[in-house]
Amino acid sequence: MQAGRTVTIEAICTLSHEVDPEGKGITKAGVLGNVEAHAYYRQHSTSYKRGLGYQQRQGRKKQVSVQPERIHADRDMERVRQRYLLQSKADLVERLIAVEQKYARTQQQLSQLQFELLTLQEQVEEAKRWTRPEHGNCARNQDKS
Repeated sequence: MQAGRTVTIEAICTLSHEVDPEGKGITKAGVLGNVEAHAYYRQHSTSYKRGLGYQQRQGRKKQVSVQPERIHADRDMERVRQRYLLQSKADLVERLIAVEQKYARTQQQLSQLQFELLTLQEQVEEAKRWTRPEHGNCARNQDKS
């Protein structure tokens, strides 16, 4: 490459067309697939190095808890969406699994409470039947006799 010229894959491809006697040059896939050409690109490319810096900065960002804390129904959904878009796929998968597990436990607890409520309602109905005046075992009916 010429001195002072920015090294990019596109610049390498363009220059290779100019230098090649047949005018074919090399493609982007050729640069990335050729060990020597790719090493040259990595060594001299500022855009490649900037990309590495970006990836390193991404890794340093604050870790978000996988376990959801208190969730408010009236939260700003656009902000929530943006926050999720910044998270890695692995973090999102872990959070989804945690939420699904919490949901399953909540559904199980709800079912148990519904059965307990049904049992209590049946007990109340049974107690009402035993306390009605037409029933012979009622305490009030025994006092009147």
